Amino acid sequence: MLFGHIYWWTASYLPSNNVYGLGENTHPSLRHNLNYKTWPIFTKDNPPDSGDQKNNYGQHPFYTVLESNGNSHGILLLNSNAMEYTLMPAPAVSVKTIGGILDFFVFVGDNPEHDVQYIDSDYKFWSRDFTIDPNNFKDLPQLINDTQTKYNLKWTPIIDPGVQGNEANYSIFSDGNNKNVFIKWPKSVPIQDRHNPDGIDTTHDNMYGRVWPPGPVAFPDYFKNVTQDWYKDCYKHLYDIGWKFNGLWINLDMNEPVSVEFGSGFNITCPHNQYDNIPIEIKAYWVHNMDRLSRGSLCMIGVQGNSGEYKHYDVHSLYGLTMAITTRKALNEITNKRGFVLSRSTFVSSGQYTGHWLGDNHSKWSHIKDSCKNKQLSQTQCQERGCIYDPVKDKPEIPYCYFNAAKLGYRIDSTKDTDFGLEATLKLKDSAKDTKLVTQLDALKTEVTYLTENILRVKIFDANNKRYETLGLTSKGKFGHIYWWTASYLPSNNVYGLGENTHPSLRHNLNYKTWPLFTKDNAPNSQDEKNNYGQHPFYTVLESNGNSHGILLLNSNAMEYTLMPAPAVSVKTIGGILDFFVFVGDNPEHVIQLYTSLIGRTFMPSFWAFGFQISKWGYHNTSQVKACVERQIKHEVPYDVQYVDSDYKEAQGRDFTIDPVHYKDLPQLISDTQTKYNLHWTPIIDPAIQGNQANYTIFSEGNDKNVFIKWPKSIPIQDRHNPDKIDITHDDMYGRVWPPGPVAWPDFLKNVTHNWWIDNLNHLHSIGWKFNSLWIDMNEPITFDSGEGYNIQCPHNQYDNIPIEIKALWVHGFDRLSRSTLCMVGVQGES
Repeated sequence: MLFGHIYWWTASYLPSNNVYGLGENTHPSLRHNLNYKTWPIFTKDNPPDSGDQKNNYGQHPFYTVLESNGNSHGILLLNSNAMEYTLMPAPAVSVKTIGGILDFFVFVGDNPEHDVQYIDSDYKFWSRDFTIDPNNFKDLPQLINDTQTKYNLKWTPIIDPGVQGNEANYSIFSDGNNKNVFIKWPKSVPIQDRHNPDGIDTTHDNMYGRVWPPGPVAFPDYFKNVTQDWYKDCYKHLYDIGWKFNGLWINLDMNEPVSVEFGSGFNITCPHNQYDNIPIEIKAYWVHNMDRLSRGSLCMIGVQGNSGEYKHYDVHSLYGLTMAITTRKALNEITNKRGFVLSRSTFVSSGQYTGHWLGDNHSKWSHIKDSCKNKQLSQTQCQERGCIYDPVKDKPEIPYCYFNAAKLGYRIDSTKDTDFGLEATLKLKDSAKDTKLVTQLDALKTEVTYLTENILRVKIFDANNKRYETLGLTSKGKFGHIYWWTASYLPSNNVYGLGENTHPSLRHNLNYKTWPLFTKDNAPNSQDEKNNYGQHPFYTVLESNGNSHGILLLNSNAMEYTLMPAPAVSVKTIGGILDFFVFVGDNPEHVIQLYTSLIGRTFMPSFWAFGFQISKWGYHNTSQVKACVERQIKHEVPYDVQYVDSDYKEAQGRDFTIDPVHYKDLPQLISDTQTKYNLHWTPIIDPAIQGNQANYTIFSEGNDKNVFIKWPKSIPIQDRHNPDKIDITHDDMYGRVWPPGPVAWPDFLKNVTHNWWIDNLNHLHSIGWKFNSLWIDMNEPITFDSGEGYNIQCPHNQYDNIPIEIKALWVHGFDRLSRSTLCMVGVQGES
């Protein structure tokens, strides 16, 4: 053991390797890994992620051990300070904590066991607790009352602890402030060291932070008796104005507690002290790359309790528990019914008062797995799908439920030679009809074409119905109405390509890795396996004899590739046809030459494009751009290209315009520097065009020419949820990006759009933006579908709500394929 002023450490052997519990963390398995794994425990706004070993929302320093004789014991360390547990292979456990006392409880046992509608903060007026938005949610009380009476529906609002302190007419704060209900600065911290926000009451020593409301917030101190009474009155007020809740959902993100410390607005600043800037290295602190323990929360030096007897440092992780106790008491007294409370941050004993929600996890399989340890597809469920159930012990990455390859696939029904290859008709095997995941096509047609002596095309498609084929170019499998799946062995493990994803290595890992392909506004991150901006379904294989080959699947629908250790590859796509091109080369370079001979050679960039270039968002005016240019010239930086982001546009978003106030001098700057320094200039251009600005001819001319992506006629007007006060006579599909209003997207598959787009670029050039190159952004395409402003809504249909599990959908936690982009049911093309 080791004991210091704010530091305790102890260790103990364990009777077996069967250790469970501790948290809150995302453990990859139910039973702990004892290979020197360290788990931090301290309430923190950190969403679940099985890829890290960080601390999450609650604090539960309790573990159990299943002993070799079948008995069990549990250990609770009743301590609310930041701590960490390390599990070791001896087997043994060590625990380190930075405050309080070591107060252990040992539990010796015979065995280990001894219909609702939620509304998030949208309903609040400017995110202020205990209010109802009088504009957008004025009818909510009536809806609650009607559905409670008619359907016995239960209603649950979200409540955050942060209470806005600078709104004059917000009596929730003023009443609480007069009663001294909030967490305080200690008197020992001088006023100037508190860095309080401007224009706010500081006479009560409140500690202010920032969360969702549009102003600084104070945090209730639930250790105070007066706070508990005030909080009950607040809930009563909300109930009386029509929010007849049956349960209460505490906190979207914030009862760890959290204070936001990024972006614009007031950010809490903590003076340097031994509680915020601890001298001890503990994982709850450093695993988040924090420079102080209080980063993202309240200052640890804050005081709580009826007489300020507790430091927030000691009771930080109890905040969610004390809020839950106060809320449970208020709920029972107000409704006189057994409702429920749902809290994100919890501590030992929270289960008496509240349920526990899992926070910011997503609808993706890794998070479902983390939530339901060891709850996988059962043998019965697997076999009902017509699959083989074959779990491999201690190798969870190997699929345990898979298709029976002997039964799967198609048989050759007929073949015939053609001038450049052959054609074949395939019929579904009788044995394959037992597979029940999708309704399969009865007949396929295959065309094999020898394009050159090194390039072979294999095209597989529905024999009876025409399907979409990707534009731009003149086995065993499973095929459904909007679903294709096929797999093939590979001649070696040396597989490269596929994308766009962030691959951790140049050569692929074949240990059942699945890569989704679908253009998506997802930034590169080597820690995830998500799809990024582009789509390139092409891979190469370096064979054992030094030869090489490449495979292109010419298909633009969402798809995924799975690489397996056989070695083998499987591909799944949710539309189009299987149109494969096989490139047989002497080496990898030869394969790429063959590939580009088919798809087109890479364009030759200008010589100056290889030079040093500067790009930045956030130049507020021409003067700031000019200052940047002059700094490079002054210091003789070999500088060839200057970019300007959307700042230069009217309203920072309207394409083909120049802001007449902040950037009126930009054309002159461009002309001067092109002449004097041979500097090259690049503006950003986004595809989205604002549709509700009266004098914006870029849109009106395009709209008159029908250049935009459309809703199909089959979708009724009321199901399109168009924005207000905008032209809908042309069936344009609207969304939202940077401009301050709804936007439409050009359909570049139309000839008229090409001409209109070129005219607009000529217009931009003619008004002074003498660009040398162009930077295109947001062209996945992307639309924002959260936050303020118009958000696109897609009607339920088989293209947006696909019935197939595909990683391009679920890896992002999406409920539909079109999340953050256009509705998949939209139509493009000349007709």
